[in-house]
Amino acid sequence: MQFLKKIAIIIVIVETKAVDYLKKRTPARAALMIAAVWLMSALVCIPPLLGWRVTRPPEQFPQCKVRYP
Repeated sequence: MQFLKKIAIIIVIVETKAVDYLKKRTPARAALMIAAVWLMSALVCIPPLLGWRVTRPPEQFPQCKVRYP
């Protein structure tokens, strides 16, 4: 949801200050933003992949105790 808010804010800025926005939008800044997005996604996705592979014995898993007639 926060992502949609940021997109809406960017659209409002582009619409209201188009000339200033075009001056600020440089290839270097675009590359920096893309790199930042990749870095943040890696920070979110990689730790679970590396650290959550803990094997547990079957006794630790919850057991279903519902009986059907």
